[in-house]
Amino acid sequence: MNPVWWQPWNDQALKSASQLGKPILLSIGYSACHWCHVMAEESFSDSSTADLMNDLFFCIKLDKEERPDIDAIYQSALESLGGRPGWPLTIILTPNLEPYIGGTYFPPVPKHGLPAFKDFLTNASQLFVTSPEDAKQKGSDLLAQIRRKAASTSVGAVSNELLNFVSNGILENFDPVYGGFGQDAKFPQTGLIENLWSAHLRTGHSNYRTAVIETLSSICNRSLFDHVRGGFFRYTVDDAWSVPHFEKMLYDNALLVSLLSTVHKFEPLPVFEDCTTRTCEWLIREMQLSSGGFASSLSADSPTQSDPNVLAEGIFYTCTSEEIQETLQDNSQLANQLLNFCPIDPVTQTFIVNKADKKEASSLNEAAVINQILKRFSDLQDRRIPPRKDIKVLTDWNGLVIRCLADAGAQFDRPDWLDVAIDTYQYISSLAADDGSFLAHCSIDSEPYGAAILDDYANMAQAALSLYELTGDDRFVADVINWVSELESGYCYSEHGGYLLSKESASKFGYSTARETATPSGNGTMVGVLSRLFSIVGDEIYRSRAESILST
Repeated sequence: MNPVWWQPWNDQALKSASQLGKPILLSIGYSACHWCHVMAEESFSDSSTADLMNDLFFCIKLDKEERPDIDAIYQSALESLGGRPGWPLTIILTPNLEPYIGGTYFPPVPKHGLPAFKDFLTNASQLFVTSPEDAKQKGSDLLAQIRRKAASTSVGAVSNELLNFVSNGILENFDPVYGGFGQDAKFPQTGLIENLWSAHLRTGHSNYRTAVIETLSSICNRSLFDHVRGGFFRYTVDDAWSVPHFEKMLYDNALLVSLLSTVHKFEPLPVFEDCTTRTCEWLIREMQLSSGGFASSLSADSPTQSDPNVLAEGIFYTCTSEEIQETLQDNSQLANQLLNFCPIDPVTQTFIVNKADKKEASSLNEAAVINQILKRFSDLQDRRIPPRKDIKVLTDWNGLVIRCLADAGAQFDRPDWLDVAIDTYQYISSLAADDGSFLAHCSIDSEPYGAAILDDYANMAQAALSLYELTGDDRFVADVINWVSELESGYCYSEHGGYLLSKESASKFGYSTARETATPSGNGTMVGVLSRLFSIVGDEIYRSRAESILST
């Protein structure tokens, strides 16, 4: 526990902040966020910094995974302030919730062009104390600007020309050397890969196919994939996919499994099947909870063996040269042909295991030896203290997992994965929210909490339709019809088309967002849901609603 007097984001706390008349320091992060841990250790745990925060501000801590609607609003605000969105988000609000200054991570002393956190706090407080009306007006103008941007529409048909324009724009940023998009740090950006694959199927042009195959091959062979335990890391800090940032997110793995299963239908490369299989096994072995559902994430940081109170990034997954030699035993020659030990930290001389590019075992015996070596590395890790697991069960992310297990189970003839998907679906859909709606957004140990958001209904509906297509069970369609009805009655953005992200964000801030982030846009997902539902039941209202969302 750090000495900051953190308050939750709820009506009672917001009312107290308004009555006190203090500016609000809103800190938004999530459990697996490395830099959130760093800032907590450096600043929030420091008594003098905490005293300053408690004295000058009403401090609110928010989990962005529990409240993605609030996070989306203030990330947009930071962007409008000229900052770069990210976590931890540190944003200062007036007592009426208008944002007027902010940033992300702040160090305890000035460095990397960032002010010291205490200096930022003092400056933010002075801005409010000396000119409260100016701060209020600035924040009010920012929110109005975000509303206008969210409400802007361009009604019209979605043409092949438009689709090709978008796909070509994505392709311009393709890295022909290592695959993926952009330079420096690389994220999987599954939505962009999926777009290019659709473009290949639509047009037959080989440049789209090449970008997809090269990107997925790099992702699977290099260090974004955990070759020892299975599953994908969040991103790599370099453009060659060699040095991972070690957090593992449930949604990344679900989205990549679905994409690999889809591409494998047309391009049955062994590496795609291997990574899909090992990721599904990892999900079920390490992320499925005994109480039901799947956990949200594994942290990038792990306790050190020498001092469990000290956390270090990636220490669970890396190994020293001595550990490598000990683990390889008499198989060094074959291992060096088929595996690549990538240096992670030149100071600590640690490495991570990945596959040698485009080299596969030439016999069943070679494959068995490599699997035995990887099992030894896994046993080595099992003797360490594992990274922290966030056992929060999120409905929207579990919807993605249900769909991915159904997709992969069908593609790779694994009925056991389909059984897990159905069991998880039944568990998540049974957790009704307190407000009487069909779904809750979160649960811990089968205790639901938090009002459902658009993405909960969208991802669960998408999963339900996948299960219906595989089983023919009409109950899945009945659920989707009920969920669409719930969205129509409580989440419609009648002025501009589409659905609101949440009821509360609309009532407090008067707008919603259709922005695509690391997870698919709920509105985009609902276009697919409504289109599939129309094809199943034939009701024209679903087709009309899908077209209405597309037109905006």
